[in-house]
Amino acid sequence: MERLIFDSHAHYDDEAFDQDRGEILRNLPAQGICRIVNVGADLQGCRDAVALAAAYPYIYAGVGIPPECGNPFGRAQGRRSR
Repeated sequence: MERLIFDSHAHYDDEAFDQDRGEILRNLPAQGICRIVNVGADLQGCRDAVALAAAYPYIYAGVGIPPECGNPFGRAQGRRSR
């Protein structure tokens, strides 16, 4: 039986992956990674997570601002980010 891994919390949008992100992400299915939830840690990270999900069919975006961060974007920015 083939064993597949669902990575439920990743940050492939992080700058640490800037040099080889595409290569890493393309190779994950061959290594048994069947699905990934890439979680945005801030507003830009959420946008980046959505972009990764659009580019790779096995990546889902987890978006939101942690409650301990409050609303660092102000009321108007919060509405625009929806």
